[in-house]
Amino acid sequence: TDDFSTVLANHNHWAVLYHLTSKRKNLLDWYDFDKDADILEIGAGCGAITTLLCEKAKSVTAIELSKRRAEIIANRTKNYNNLEIILVDDWSTDNSGKICDEYAQKDKRIKVIHQENADLSAARNSGLKISTWEYILYIDSDDYVDLSMYEKLYWLIESTKADIAICNWRFQRKDWTRIENTIFPNKKVITPNEALEYFHYHMYVWNKLYRRAVVKDLLFVETFAQDVIYNFTIFKKIKKIACLNECM
Repeated sequence: TDDFSTVLANHNHWAVLYHLTSKRKNLLDWYDFDKDADILEIGAGCGAITTLLCEKAKSVTAIELSKRRAEIIANRTKNYNNLEIILVDDWSTDNSGKICDEYAQKDKRIKVIHQENADLSAARNSGLKISTWEYILYIDSDDYVDLSMYEKLYWLIESTKADIAICNWRFQRKDWTRIENTIFPNKKVITPNEALEYFHYHMYVWNKLYRRAVVKDLLFVETFAQDVIYNFTIFKKIKKIACLNECM
């Protein structure tokens, strides 16, 4: 159904209210988007913000790894032709590839990529090569991210006009206990040299949002410590890094 009012009226669980209410559009409704903008939404959830982006921008690509959520997004935004949903089947051993193809047959806006399982660098490079959007963010398969991570990094990099936006993170042990990693200074913006001083051995890519103009066609080398090499290469040519002192 296109109308979630009946569902909302009969459920009081926070997850249902959070994901399906149309009022979440108010978070960004005030923002003056460029009507010719191409927007990449990573971790689109159930599409509460996606519909607003479709109304505001020329085209929208929503990336969501959950089958159920991707289905809800496709349904909520089926009247928007400027939305692109990309599903990547990375040599799955279950029925995921077939399911992706079935969705693509139902909705022309869905694109599916089937690729053989390769190492981490090769997988990231495959994604980068087909991306066309203004921002790049890498998330590994064993990562959990906060629902607001992308939104907060996006507004941070936009408001500061930085080249990269970075956040803190948590490690989760096998016993499900979590260790928070807070490595940033009490500054909102730092230089690349300051960044190397504060987190020279924490040069991961999965807690950073990069401007595409900075990344361009830079690919990961297929070797040990590829994140370090990648970031060192980028840090040589940028001037400003924005810091989000929150664990995302």
